[in-house]
Amino acid sequence: MALLIAIGGFYPSFFGALSETDAVHMFHGVVATLWLLLLIIQSWLYAQRHLSLHRLLGRSSLIVVPLFVISGMMVLHDMLAGQQRGFVKAFGTMLGFLDITSIAYFAWTYCMALVHRHRIQLHARYMASTAALLLPPALARLMGGLHLPFINSFMSAVHGSYFASELVVLALVASDARNGGIKKPYIVLLIFTLLQHASVLITPKLGWLSELARAFGAI
Repeated sequence: MALLIAIGGFYPSFFGALSETDAVHMFHGVVATLWLLLLIIQSWLYAQRHLSLHRLLGRSSLIVVPLFVISGMMVLHDMLAGQQRGFVKAFGTMLGFLDITSIAYFAWTYCMALVHRHRIQLHARYMASTAALLLPPALARLMGGLHLPFINSFMSAVHGSYFASELVVLALVASDARNGGIKKPYIVLLIFTLLQHASVLITPKLGWLSELARAFGAI
């Protein structure tokens, strides 16, 4: 599901415009796509009980994850370096905070998946949580492109994407509750998603954060 939403959301700016994509965004888009494909293949391999191949392919994540983090930081810097442009000047601080916290959470939840690699229920949920991080940015673009009646601005698309993401995570928590009990990974993911959503209202008012974002963009 996350892959389909990502393709739909990022089709106009990436998948459908590869010849016009700059090197930084191409790098990040390719690595992010590889990560989603890796998650899908790994899930299928485990379901088919190809455990040795599952473990072997899983080692490639030790390369893909650092590349994802590096490429994410490059995209963030590229955005903040253009802070004098209208859109980035208006929303750069907010988007920068969402990006940096998502990158940090991605790295943390991947590390937790490694820590719990021998506890499949936790390992699988931490890995799935990395894909859930793509939902808000992909859904915001998708909702904006669909011209939904209740989405009439960039900020309404952002809020709509977070409401939808929160419902998805709540559904995951409810599924756990029905099938053996609630587990930590999706609870942490829900709290993180709610805090990110709240930050959308708070970060634009933090002058020191705007200064920090400008300083990073100037590097």
